[in-house]
Amino acid sequence: MIKIAILTNLDTTNYGNRLQNYAAQMVYNSLGVEAETLKLANQSSVRKIYRLFRDTWQKIIRSRRGVCLQFSKYIRWSKYSVATNKERANINKYYNYISAGSDQIWNVLWTKDDTYFLPFIDSLKRISYAASFGITEIPIDKQKMVKDNLLSFKAISVREDAGAKIVKDLTGCNAKVLIDPTLMLDKKDWTKIERRPRGVDLTKPYILTYFLGNRTDRIKKDIDSIAEKNSLQIFNLLDKSNKSLYATGPSEFIYLIHQAKLIMTDSFHACVFSFLFEKPFLLYNRVGSCDMMSRLDTLFNKLDLKRKYVDSGLPNEIFECDYSVGYSNLQIERAKARNFLKQALDID
Repeated sequence: MIKIAILTNLDTTNYGNRLQNYAAQMVYNSLGVEAETLKLANQSSVRKIYRLFRDTWQKIIRSRRGVCLQFSKYIRWSKYSVATNKERANINKYYNYISAGSDQIWNVLWTKDDTYFLPFIDSLKRISYAASFGITEIPIDKQKMVKDNLLSFKAISVREDAGAKIVKDLTGCNAKVLIDPTLMLDKKDWTKIERRPRGVDLTKPYILTYFLGNRTDRIKKDIDSIAEKNSLQIFNLLDKSNKSLYATGPSEFIYLIHQAKLIMTDSFHACVFSFLFEKPFLLYNRVGSCDMMSRLDTLFNKLDLKRKYVDSGLPNEIFECDYSVGYSNLQIERAKARNFLKQALDID
């Protein structure tokens, strides 16, 4: 059996990050490939962290980080990490392929070095699966590093059109633009791992809001207005004043979207799951951080969702959620992704 290791950014408190990791693992499994996720820290470091916190473990478990860490039970972990040169050499020997992605692993404004470009792996073993740069252009001082590494990949796929342009401009190569792994799984697949959040009263219909950037006065006004007009309560994820709601993980995130009457967000993955669960949603541009719209533009173009962006200028009934055209397009995109991976992994 083919063995593949996934290298992705392990931000334990970011729902989309954890969910795309799980999804990528499931996609590879569906192709008959044994997939594991590489650790970023070695075992001795993990043990030190555990010893440091074991006396307050129950407190951690009840925190948002703790709940997110519990989601790790769904991930098949490699015995190796990328923390040392020795372990990196072992990774190169043990696995048939290493998969970089998905998520913003190639955002050079955030990453410290070239680890996520897999420079320690043989060229014929390096592939990327819907990797994201998260930016529309590479700073001049980073371009040579990115170019040299990209030229060493056997197969490159990215998550957005802007990423494909970066690859083309730097290397002359054509990268495949594939949907995020989370879109490769059906609604029924996700309901298997969703979980009702504890201590949150879900008896009344609600708007779910999830903003990773700043909430402008306009956003706050829109949320309050829609809630009042439609007699909906408001659940603000990341609201630290609501301890039960704040201490939710990826499984609870899925459940809350599944049961919401409306989702208002600036998050890529909140849009993805709203679409998969046939929920109405509104997308706002992210405020206070780098522009995230390139990946959302690609997603919305592929799945006929442009009207859901509040500044699109297109007519959009707030609670409309007819995604039939998008679902038809999704089947085409899924087939494209599977074909790319089968070719990259030399699967007949």
